[in-house]
Amino acid sequence: MSDSRELKLGRVVEAPRDLLWMCWTEPKHLMPWFAQSPGR
Repeated sequence: MSDSRELKLGRVVEAPRDLLWMCWTEPKHLMPWFAQSPGR
């Protein structure tokens, strides 16, 4: 069975592009977006 549905999520962030790029390409900055910090 083929499922052609797609889910897209978006977000507008008021920040310089170079800062956002750094946050999405460097592991130390990427982890807080996807991994919950201990104690939360």
